[in-house]
Amino acid sequence: MDPNRGRDPWRDGPSPNRKGDLNLRELRSLDQKDLTWKEGLAILAATYVGGKAIGSIFGSEENENSPSRLARAAQKLDDKQYNVFISHSWRYDDDYQGIVNLLSNIPSLDWQNHSVPEEKELETVTNEELENGLRNRMRNASVVITSAGMYGSEAYSTWIPREHEIAEELGKPIVAVKPEGQKNIPGYIEESADETVGWTRASVAQALGEYA
Repeated sequence: MDPNRGRDPWRDGPSPNRKGDLNLRELRSLDQKDLTWKEGLAILAATYVGGKAIGSIFGSEENENSPSRLARAAQKLDDKQYNVFISHSWRYDDDYQGIVNLLSNIPSLDWQNHSVPEEKELETVTNEELENGLRNRMRNASVVITSAGMYGSEAYSTWIPREHEIAEELGKPIVAVKPEGQKNIPGYIEESADETVGWTRASVAQALGEYA
């Protein structure tokens, strides 16, 4: 009678009559089981890595500017006109136009622009007249949105810091929009802004719903 008959080398170990060595049949069986185990581990690893990568992709999309997040933020907006003053520098018009585009492409948002772009400058002579004109425009707004670009620092702009001061005097909430990829923002913007959000329609819509 074969003492090895019915033995499972994977479960029971090597045959006792081989002094610790596996015979060919046991080795083939063990190799087959070992291969199956390795294949299973490889499949599990691939599933985990693939699932993590897919989750990361969709998670990032959801966190940034996914259609679902934008739709949810837009649905929370009130059925009213949002009056917005955009604080910006004429020398750096791209950020102003970028914020206008963000607002204009938020679904169902009805908004009025009370800003003073260069093509619609106020007819003033002195700085005092200009400040009064800005104050009157801002008084009609429910929220002030400003680009948190580094050009807005006091070293580059005199009027953006003053516009923030006027907004605080009038009790207007300030939402700073941080350009994509920028790490730092001017100190006075960080201190005066009620909230700093990312450069996405969903983030801006959510801030409007909360502060305007």
